Amino acid sequence: MRFYPKGALRKGVTGRTTLQCRVATTGAMTGCDVLNESPTGFGFGDAALAMTPLFRVNQAQIPCPLDGCAIVRIPIVFAIAR
Repeated sequence: MRFYPKGALRKGVTGRTTLQCRVATTGAMTGCDVLNESPTGFGFGDAALAMTPLFRVNQAQIPCPLDGCAIVRIPIVFAIAR
């Protein structure tokens, strides 16, 4: 919930976004971009980008000899528990 956009939370708005990131050799996400977000204007894309330092990929699943050679798409759904 700490990443949920405050305005969307106050209004009870749910949303979704898709990020595209490079995977570094450490498994960290780098160079992330928002591919789409819905609804717009509530900051779901920015909120998703703020979460990316927490994401890691197991390099055994995506072998990558060069830093940032693998690209992943990450769908994220923001929903309020009721």
